Amino acid sequence: MRNDRLLTVALLLALASICANAEIKWLATDYDFGTMKEVAGPKTGSVRFVNTGTEPTVINQVRPSCGCTGADYTDGPIQPGDTATVSFTYNPAGRPGRFEKTVKVYTGADNDRTVITIRGTVIGAPETLTASYPVEAGPLRLSSRILAAGDVRYGTARHLFLQGYNQSPDTIYPAWNHPSRSLSLGISDRAVAPGDGVTFSVYFNSREGEMPGTVVYPIEIVSDTARADQARTTVEFRANVVPDASGPGASDLADAPSISLTPSHVDLGTVGDRADFGFVVSNTGRGNLHLKRMQGEGITMKRYPVALKPGKKGECKGSVRLDGRDPGPFVINLQIVSDDPVHPLTIVRIAGIKE
Repeated sequence: MRNDRLLTVALLLALASICANAEIKWLATDYDFGTMKEVAGPKTGSVRFVNTGTEPTVINQVRPSCGCTGADYTDGPIQPGDTATVSFTYNPAGRPGRFEKTVKVYTGADNDRTVITIRGTVIGAPETLTASYPVEAGPLRLSSRILAAGDVRYGTARHLFLQGYNQSPDTIYPAWNHPSRSLSLGISDRAVAPGDGVTFSVYFNSREGEMPGTVVYPIEIVSDTARADQARTTVEFRANVVPDASGPGASDLADAPSISLTPSHVDLGTVGDRADFGFVVSNTGRGNLHLKRMQGEGITMKRYPVALKPGKKGECKGSVRLDGRDPGPFVINLQIVSDDPVHPLTIVRIAGIKE
């Protein structure tokens, strides 16, 4: 049947090539489906044109821009004064939010191309929204609760995106806030219509006040600033800032500080839900050593030297909470960030057995 149709088109093209006076006028070149529900299944629309010439014409081919759209059209000669129809069916399955697609229509002896634009907004089915936007944030749904940048070399930047979807019947006005000067936030749309999507962008610049080590920043998302009962959701930004691999030159190292830990592995033995620990940090270099930050999961540092002169040492005291861990062996990494140019990030391993 397909071969028969191709043969028909070829014959019609031959006819149209003889009839050079065919002209067409489109009644519309765009179509808006409006709001459609995913659960209702595929939806069909159409546009038309009129043969305003003095000779017959023909539709040679119709090509949708993606597999989500099917198309059909008037087959056979379109006589002068007659109207032809191009119809298209959009399948919304698994595609919540706003869409815009194209359908290319080729007509006549010269295979003239006309681009039809179709658009609309899909109200997602509950199962699709749960899979694509699992985080509930009031009228807004989010694609994730964590923005993980992974390793970011100090001095470089990383750009991440968070997707949102308006599941409510009203337009919402989302916003977000954060506490860090190393983060810059953006939003694709200040007003998000029902069933429409929104993109939050996060730009992380590690040079803005960061030191090597793990950073975690809470980002508060307000689902709708126009409502008094604003739903607020916290999303975590996480990154591991790693030292610049280029490193300092030999002349810089000659007068640089150098960190040393005793011990570098602390064995707590058998403990309960909380345990205290201690270790000594020394400066074995020729410059002043500055300790910028000490952090680890469940760890609270009670005391540690902020600065050490060459040849000096200082005692560090801390405690670790284990009430959220299962009984058995554990190892927790305490990260120490300093201005030692060779080892800006040093690890003390806190190990033991929880009862």
